[in-house]
Order: sequence, then structure tokens, then C-alpha cells
Amino acid sequence: MFFDTKGTFKINKTIREPYFNMQKEHHHNAHEIYYLVSGTRKFFLNDSIYIVNKGDLIIIPKGAIHKSTYISNLTHERLYIYFSDEYLKDLIDEYGKKIISKFFLFPHITLSLEEKIYIENLFLKIQNEYIKKDLFSNTLLKIYI
Repeated sequence: MFFDTKGTFKINKTIREPYFNMQKEHHHNAHEIYYLVSGTRKFFLNDSIYIVNKGDLIIIPKGAIHKSTYISNLTHERLYIYFSDEYLKDLIDEYGKKIISKFFLFPHITLSLEEKIYIENLFLKIQNEYIKKDLFSNTLLKIYI
């Protein structure tokens, strides 16, 4: 798991055992991008239920109530990124909150094979850039998000 020192950005990869079930719905004070690398999950987000398959994205705005549960007896692997409004402040200032908020309009995104490859490579770039932390890393991380 990777954290920035201000607590405005976090990236993590988790493999869960078969039949893993979140005990309780929860929310975060940050936005979340959830990518299912493998497996299938049932995902509750606010007042909607989604069946999330390998290669799907869930976009969770801060404060949204959510929970995932098992559908099959297989393990599942997920990648997720948390980021605060503060983390995206420069982009919001540059492009406007209205444009950035459109990102959250479609919470469940099913990707094509090409898009899955692109997203998985993007997650690797984010992880590598976070670890590298050179002069341009912070800007690149924001652009990748």
C-alpha cells in the first residue's frame, strides 16, 4: 500500500480469499477508483447494486456508502486509489469542478480488452511514479488519475 505524506492519496492492491464478504457498508472522506483485476463481486453503491466482473471499474465519490460481497467461491483481486479533493485541487482550478464532477456520473464502467490493458498499465505507472518520487512525480500522478 502506498500513502502520500499528506494523506491525500493512497493506492493499494489486495487479494481476498473465496467467500470474502465485507461485514458492513462504509464510506470514505476521499474519492475511490476501484478496479477488479480478477473475480466477480456484487457491489452496493448508495442505492444501486452492480455486478462487477474482472476488468470493471467502480468510481466512488467521497461520502458514498458502499460495500462489496462475494458471488462465487473464487478469490478476487482488486486495485484501488483513494484521493481527496485537495489532491485534485490544481486540476479543479485548471478545468473547473463541473468538468471533474462528470467523472462521477457513471459509477460502473465495463471496459473493452484494450481499455483493460490500458488501465492496468496506468495503475503500474501510478505505483512506479509514487515510489520514484522525482521532481515531476506529483504532477504525473494527478494527470494519471
